[in-house]
Amino acid sequence: MAFAVEAGSVSPGVARGNRVAVLEGPGGTGGGAGDGKAASAAVVGTVTGAKAPESPGGARVVTVLVETGAVRRAAGMEHPRVVVLPAEGREAP
Repeated sequence: MAFAVEAGSVSPGVARGNRVAVLEGPGGTGGGAGDGKAASAAVVGTVTGAKAPESPGGARVVTVLVETGAVRRAAGMEHPRVVVLPAEGREAP
């Protein structure tokens, strides 16, 4: 999944290979499929690419490999936030 992440909504230094959680950002509607609880849950995956913004203050494109079952939920996120997770452990924020 490719996410257009607004300035300030991505951990500094996010890079290929990082394990990340993608969360609904402020102002998002949680428009993913299913009940509201599932729609607002974090999507955990591995960064496969991260592009710098095309203009200062512009959106940064972060591509994340996610499980098939999370694709629909991830696609419905508005204003996503990307948070780098520790290499160990399986807990998402």
